[in-house]
Amino acid sequence: MNQLIKKTFRFNINSYICGLILLTCVIWSEYSILSYISAITFIYYIFDTIIVKRDRLFLKYINIVMFPVTFLIGTFICDNFSLWLGEVKENTFYSGAFCALSLYYWIYLTFIKIFDSFSKEKYKKNVVIHLNNINIEKFAYKNGKIIIFLFGIALFLVVIRHPFFLSGLEHRFLYSQIYISRFLNIIRTFPILLSPLLTIPFLQKNNIEIKKIVNTFIFPYIPYMIFLFWTGNKFGEFWDLFCSIAIPILANMNLSKKTIRYFIKYAIIFFCFFSTILITYYMAKGNNIVSSFLLLGDRIAIQGELWWKVFAFKDDSFKFQQALMEVKYIWESIITDGISKKYGIYHLMDLLGNPAVVELYRAQNTRFSASGIELPFYFFGYFSFIIVPLITTPMVVGITNIYVKAIKNGYFFLAISSLKILYVLISSISQGDWYAFTSTSTVFFIIIFIFSIIIYKRGN
Repeated sequence: MNQLIKKTFRFNINSYICGLILLTCVIWSEYSILSYISAITFIYYIFDTIIVKRDRLFLKYINIVMFPVTFLIGTFICDNFSLWLGEVKENTFYSGAFCALSLYYWIYLTFIKIFDSFSKEKYKKNVVIHLNNINIEKFAYKNGKIIIFLFGIALFLVVIRHPFFLSGLEHRFLYSQIYISRFLNIIRTFPILLSPLLTIPFLQKNNIEIKKIVNTFIFPYIPYMIFLFWTGNKFGEFWDLFCSIAIPILANMNLSKKTIRYFIKYAIIFFCFFSTILITYYMAKGNNIVSSFLLLGDRIAIQGELWWKVFAFKDDSFKFQQALMEVKYIWESIITDGISKKYGIYHLMDLLGNPAVVELYRAQNTRFSASGIELPFYFFGYFSFIIVPLITTPMVVGITNIYVKAIKNGYFFLAISSLKILYVLISSISQGDWYAFTSTSTVFFIIIFIFSIIIYKRGN
């Protein structure tokens, strides 16, 4: 406990000043100007940590840090502009939701920093696996680019006759039900999980340069990215692919001024790339350029709509009974392998959504966007700002560090299994998909993960 207290207060004073300002903004959040002060403070907090202090921590957890960015932008739009949110059936108004969410994410990232400082997992030297005198891992690394390239081509050829943007379907979830088999759904993320085939040899060269990153990773994944575009993926799996490569590289990168300039440059390019994909989809569906940009704004806004509504219409009562029901719903989703859809995000949809839209979304097997704090806040109010980080950040930090160190030390099987667990964990925290941990494919990777930990700890 004493060690935890020391590590908690070891971090720089600027962080705590930012936290104090954000807390003040929440206390007097009835004044709309404070949402702008919260935004400036949070931006400074991230800027000071990454650019000024050159702390790699937030870069290592870029998949977690980007959660606040997307949901804060969406909430800021909902809180400061008058919009009609059809999914939750509300006209937006200022409620202070942005101030509260900014404080929550500051707390969450502070917990990330605290628990990351305890991570000292070490493994003995790698175990070489042979098959008929062939070093399997060495063979895989040598041919990693062609393996991923051919895997992407194979996936693309399966769906080449049915492009999503010409199917006339509203959602990619409907497209998946019609054109993508269960087996294809299972293996469609394998090219992402195979990214260690490229990142492990890349990092072992100890020469990390942005230009080499682009040359090493873009070409092998071109067929897979076409497959994702072809099947209606506008963001999610593109982002998962980016993070699978970026996390171990950014965790080991030396943050010189030149590197930071390159990072900002390619971050802007990356943002423009995703925006272009979204706008292209909207235009392919018959919208002009202006309406496509407006739809992009609406798409960003809905990232924060659930949080905005749960905060704007909050009351001070604790809803223990509904929290117990959520436990029941999670259990039902586990024993039915996800068929029972009353848990997590679906529970939120029933509580806060427009009934007509919810009914339509359920028929289409799609759902709203959520960050993971909305339902706990609905149950426990501001206590959830401590409860959720305290429970979830140790798991996120632990698995992320195992993944980073597995990549750095060349532990291929530990790398792919920990990456799989990390993505299932993030989805479970944000959407409530805890049943995914009991699926056949996830259990398979968990077994690989456990055996890899045992083997690598013992060494040869």
